[in-house]
Amino acid sequence: MKYRWFLKAILLIGLWGCCFQTVILGSEEDISSVEQFFQKGISQMKTNQLNEAIDSFHKALDLLHVSDIRRANILDNLGLAYQYNGDLERATQLFQDASRLNQKLPLPYLHLCAAYRLKKDEAQAIVECSKALEIKPDLFTVHEEMAKVYSIMGRKRGYNRELISREIYHLMKTLQSFPDYVKVNPVAENELKYLLQLDQDASAAEVKAKGKEVRILHRDIKERAENRQLKPEDLFVQKIDLPDDGISKADKQSMLELAKKRMASEKSQETLPEKNPV
Repeated sequence: MKYRWFLKAILLIGLWGCCFQTVILGSEEDISSVEQFFQKGISQMKTNQLNEAIDSFHKALDLLHVSDIRRANILDNLGLAYQYNGDLERATQLFQDASRLNQKLPLPYLHLCAAYRLKKDEAQAIVECSKALEIKPDLFTVHEEMAKVYSIMGRKRGYNRELISREIYHLMKTLQSFPDYVKVNPVAENELKYLLQLDQDASAAEVKAKGKEVRILHRDIKERAENRQLKPEDLFVQKIDLPDDGISKADKQSMLELAKKRMASEKSQETLPEKNPV
């Protein structure tokens, strides 16, 4: 987990630095002071000095006019510092401020997505992550976050085929963008296998239901129901509301086929006979 957090932090900080440098305007003195406080705040966040990082980001903001586009990256990072420090409400507001100030930055939308996921507002999380993907379609951290959101929805409400296809799509995009992702998150492959089985079950159930939409209950729902002596249907919201994600049905189907090929390839590798020693 430490390796995973560190790797993601380096990737995100690289994006922050890149974006920050491209929007800095004004006198050399302003550039130097603002960037010094900004970079100091980043360094303090990396070493978990969150109160100090918050103070550094505020000092950088104090040097800029409220309408200055340079504030967007600082506000975004200030939001992260507050989130890591346990203030999710303040963090959410700062991510919103950053996204309004510079709508071309993907990271404030990504961080809003994660914040809404933590607040159990999965529908709004999907909306925010979709905005991030419009700006940077191959940013693997956004696809990873989207997969998490859909996974949570499936476990809470049961899976229909659309929900299954969405989680598979984003999980596969994560694996394509970051091939070593399975080393960071070994359960990703098991989740993909489980989703493919769910899709197969849902497909067969739809045939029996003569094309009507069906919902497959995640095993977690069944276990919770058994523990509480309830019917599984009593434990999830009856309606699955999925905001438009801007991804075509054909693209999701294509990714589903790629996922099947990936699993088939791994299975064939597992069943290859061992070579006799020479």
